[in-house]
Amino acid sequence: MVGLLVLPAFVGALWGAEPGSPGQGRMPPGESPFPVFPPVSHLVVVPVPPTANTSTRLTLLSLQGLVNRQGAGVYLDFADERSDPSSVLSFVVAHYALTTEVIDVGAALDRYLPGRAGLVVYDPARPESVNVATTVAAIRRGVIAGPDTAASLARAACTCSVDEYGSTVETSVPSRETSAMPV
Repeated sequence: MVGLLVLPAFVGALWGAEPGSPGQGRMPPGESPFPVFPPVSHLVVVPVPPTANTSTRLTLLSLQGLVNRQGAGVYLDFADERSDPSSVLSFVVAHYALTTEVIDVGAALDRYLPGRAGLVVYDPARPESVNVATTVAAIRRGVIAGPDTAASLARAACTCSVDEYGSTVETSVPSRETSAMPV
């Protein structure tokens, strides 16, 4: 019985102060830890066909993340939201009085892929590689790609390095820098 009373005090002494103690420096209640972006008036909508493979979907998602780092600009429509008046897309467009431009997947890649830092290719046989490739691509301001689309994306961008998950193979893609670093 005495152990039940002493144990919490002992554990507390080992772990130190509780979270939120004055020494930790908490954020004031009126501040948000999330970035605030300037309002936009135009949104590019990219309808993603249901037949798009995993590589294409992952490439588009990572590209959307890079483009939208400075503010909302690209919306990927995976579920034909443009024709659904109760969709999130319809709500956002109406609520914020946005103009929209609809472009296909090819046009989105042509517009937003050039100038990216490179491609990070995941290995479909190793599911964890999607998480690793996504992280590496985000840090390097690159785009994730699958092995089935990497060559065509690299040719289209023409200014990128290609990192393949689990390999140290240099690519023959024309680039400013070619990485031979294992990802």
